Amino acid sequence: DALTTTTVDSSIIPREIKGGNCKLKEYECVEVKHHKDISKIIEQYQRDGWSLNTYQTAGMGAGPMAYNVKHYLLFEKGK
Repeated sequence: DALTTTTVDSSIIPREIKGGNCKLKEYECVEVKHHKDISKIIEQYQRDGWSLNTYQTAGMGAGPMAYNVKHYLLFEKGK
């Protein structure tokens, strides 16, 4: 499987306040294991109404062939 999905705690979601109403955006963090899958994941989420908020990489390892990079995509939906 090329991705892992994480649900974000709604208590840390930024809020937009208009006229006394509080509207929450939805956020979803997706871990992509291989860089070749990034464009497919972005296209899939955009078709479902999500937009890419942030893209981050992280990785570590030892030795010339052990380096492993994970890619994290944060999508948002709503206003």
